[in-house]
Amino acid sequence: MSDALFLDRKKYKETFKAQIFYIFVSLYEGMVFSFLTLFLNECRKNLSWSFLMSSFSLFLPPFGAAIGTFISSFLVSSQKKNLKLMRIICLSSFVLINTLGLLGLFLPNGLNGNGLVENSFQYYFLYSIFVIIPFLLMGLHWSFLSFQTSNIADINYAEKTRYGHVCLYGVLVPLLASPIAGLIAESLFHSYKGYLFLFSISSPTILILFGLTHLFKPFDSSIYHQDEHELVSYKDLFKNKTYVFYLLLASIWIPLVWVNDSLSSNFWTALESSNDVLNAFNPLTWGFFIAFSSLMEFVFVFINTKF
Repeated sequence: MSDALFLDRKKYKETFKAQIFYIFVSLYEGMVFSFLTLFLNECRKNLSWSFLMSSFSLFLPPFGAAIGTFISSFLVSSQKKNLKLMRIICLSSFVLINTLGLLGLFLPNGLNGNGLVENSFQYYFLYSIFVIIPFLLMGLHWSFLSFQTSNIADINYAEKTRYGHVCLYGVLVPLLASPIAGLIAESLFHSYKGYLFLFSISSPTILILFGLTHLFKPFDSSIYHQDEHELVSYKDLFKNKTYVFYLLLASIWIPLVWVNDSLSSNFWTALESSNDVLNAFNPLTWGFFIAFSSLMEFVFVFINTKF
């Protein structure tokens, strides 16, 4: 186990399964959520969204992620139950992402040829879809990540492996997946519809994740316990300075990541608009941007396997 790149996959069977699972999670994230803010900024540019409408559309997804994480924290349980909840989330996400893609591609946007609102109902109905469904998708996905992390923790606990062993290969998936996703986004449809097509094309990955959850064999041992004598009151919990520190760190993690993503994609969209000749700042090059950023994540994950 000392060599993270060549973990004994016959000895650590569940860790190997978790590695495969994490690869498909990263594939899903690299093709959908890595492009979500770019999609919303493209909508702002092409659908004549006001500043307030655009700000609200960028605010709701991380808010949904925070709500999803909060709710799932009360539902995290044994490995067997966590896997069942992950399956429910997979099916719900599959329905939502295809609903977003189909409605967004084929519903009228309510604008005339000059980019002015011609049909208010069509305009705001499409806006509602583009705001509500990403909000729900982010909530479901971050709930899914909570259950996945708990599943990995149970496997690490039973097989004496580390979290880094599980995600070492998965973090490299965007190196290939994100540029391909960018290419798909600019292939058949123009502007924001290219991203909707990408999201729909990526949806079978969710069904693969659903199928992979059935491969895990839950351990009898678990880091989750229901023993009454192990329960800790919230008052005593907040007396623990280490816990409070990590709680605050986790609380600002989602907002900071999303703010960085939103500002980067906003800047990217602005540069794309200002360069009509070369069109250098397009979905494909955004995919390369995501791909190279995954290299740094790989370095930190590799370090995690050593300490």
